[in-house]
Amino acid sequence: MENRTLVMLATCAVAVGLGTGPVGAQTMDSEAQALISDPLENYNLDVMIPARSAEDTESYLAVAKKWVEGSDRYEQKANTARELVKTRLAVKQQEIATLDARVKEAKKSGDAAEADRLKDLIKTQKDQADALKKIQGYAGEWDDLANAMEKSGKAWIAMLEAEREVAKRRDQATKRAKGSEDAMTAGMPTAEDLKAHKKYADAVNAFGNALENHGKALQQLSGNANKVMSDWQDRSLKN
Repeated sequence: MENRTLVMLATCAVAVGLGTGPVGAQTMDSEAQALISDPLENYNLDVMIPARSAEDTESYLAVAKKWVEGSDRYEQKANTARELVKTRLAVKQQEIATLDARVKEAKKSGDAAEADRLKDLIKTQKDQADALKKIQGYAGEWDDLANAMEKSGKAWIAMLEAEREVAKRRDQATKRAKGSEDAMTAGMPTAEDLKAHKKYADAVNAFGNALENHGKALQQLSGNANKVMSDWQDRSLKN
């Protein structure tokens, strides 16, 4: 009997200590609820990717379309430049051939001084022809740049169009939230909302990749242009 009494008293003591009685349970639930929040409560995806105003989106869209149009013009100018280099190289090679013929004539006539002067002139002309050949050698990189510019412009347009769809979805979510009596689900995204945001995130990624390739094309072209100019400058100063 005494042992049973001790067990009952011990059980009650533990129950009171852990708050397992009816009153204690209610108090514990209330306190725990106050410390817990639902991170998805009234969550409408506004912070998934920084949003722009509708005006800014439309402004950037106009620029992106100009970028695509500009890539066509750039390619046309690149083609014109290539033809110009090709023409100048042909002219330069003809000039060198003419000077070679004059060297032979000077040698036949015994005019050694004239022959030497013409040889120096030929050397300068060959340096110029060599520079033109190097320019012609990386002419294909102009096309690479034009293509990269076109792709990045189109990727930009796709991203901005996806951004417009996301903005529309966010507006709809706001309207749903205002008309809802259930605060817990008022701003919860629908399946279509999530689909639109996923498409937007993918478009942002594609645009970033296109910009990276565009940058590489610019670096490749400018790097080779600097090499040609530096080489040409060194030889010109020596002359």
